[in-house]
Amino acid sequence: MDNMKNKGIIAILVGVGVIFISILFASGYSSYSDLITNIYKMEIELYEGRKTKIRKAKEKYRYMYKPGAMEAWREKKKKGTKDMSEFLKFFENYPKEDVPEKYVEYEEKYVIKGRVAIPLKYPFSLSVLLILFGTGILLLSKKRK
Repeated sequence: MDNMKNKGIIAILVGVGVIFISILFASGYSSYSDLITNIYKMEIELYEGRKTKIRKAKEKYRYMYKPGAMEAWREKKKKGTKDMSEFLKFFENYPKEDVPEKYVEYEEKYVIKGRVAIPLKYPFSLSVLLILFGTGILLLSKKRK
């Protein structure tokens, strides 16, 4: 019976130890948040990852219509076309060309690639289960005496 009691105490101590050790290594604590929100948002970072710069052309400056697009539309409009959907279809199908590089606007943003982190909620859940399991073992060992 003492063997069962010892296993229950060890499970409880391991559960409490997992909580304290995981909180020590966790990052992302906010003093303005409550306990549950902090547990949900904090994480144990195993590998920081690397910051990568992504440069992407803004969509509206990527292409321009070939010269003569508006003139071609005006000619078509004179023939009796006044529908706006037809106007949009005309410009969708009209040939485009790439804008010269010096006129293209780019947006740059940084992305972290290769980051490895464990959310704190998983070690915390494991420790709660260990504590409950150890408490159950202790209660069962007392009933068997």
